[in-house]
Amino acid sequence: MVFVQEMFVKQMTLKNEVNKLIKENLELRQQLELVKKCYQEINDLKKTVQIQVDEIASIFQALNLQVNDLKEINFKSTPVVDFSKKLSVVERSQEKLNETYSDLQLSQQILENTSYDGHLLWKISSYKQRSMAAMSGTIPALHSAPCYTSRFGYKYCLRLYLNGDGAGKGSYISLFFVLMKSDYDSLHKWPFQNKVTFRLRAKNPEYDIVESFTPDKNSSSFIKPVREMNIAAGVPLFAKKSDINENFILDDAIFIESKVHL
Repeated sequence: MVFVQEMFVKQMTLKNEVNKLIKENLELRQQLELVKKCYQEINDLKKTVQIQVDEIASIFQALNLQVNDLKEINFKSTPVVDFSKKLSVVERSQEKLNETYSDLQLSQQILENTSYDGHLLWKISSYKQRSMAAMSGTIPALHSAPCYTSRFGYKYCLRLYLNGDGAGKGSYISLFFVLMKSDYDSLHKWPFQNKVTFRLRAKNPEYDIVESFTPDKNSSSFIKPVREMNIAAGVPLFAKKSDINENFILDDAIFIESKVHL
């Protein structure tokens, strides 16, 4: 009888161990599939970046040809109308180049590490150069890498205007929250209703600039995304440009932190 009981106990123990191994194996398979999917997404993004790089090279080549044509124009014999047409073509090509370059920047940033806890610390390097590009209108907005509120949570990014946007244009840094389309949106509650906090980090935390907002449930910015990005929402008057001094600029970089309160 004792022997039978011992065998039964051993059998149950073995069964539990087998079930545990099966469960662990299933979890490992799921993690492997997730890694494969992430790897594929990264490869797809790399291909997109390469296509955009090739497109920029093509546009540069076309611009060079058009500039050479302009240099060869005989201003004494060439009608002003013809010159204006050529100049318009160059200007349109330059605009397209700027748009493509901005898209390329976004694609490159997407390849950076992605956060999965609703907490993002974004380093904006080459601050002076980027500020000048924003003031000239060449690159008015920057985008952070995507962030998730959890491993399969809401997906979002930050949009930053170093020369301001809307009411803040020219005098403020404007910072916005942008909900992004993801594969898991059907699992989430809509509209998005979590409080969001922005923070511009200073050397001394006492001088950090902090702003928070609670989403307006009636705003289209917080509905389930239909396109890749929803309309941005946030703080147009986030920080005065004149206040961004050595307390915030560290090695020609500023640091912006965002947190979604879950």
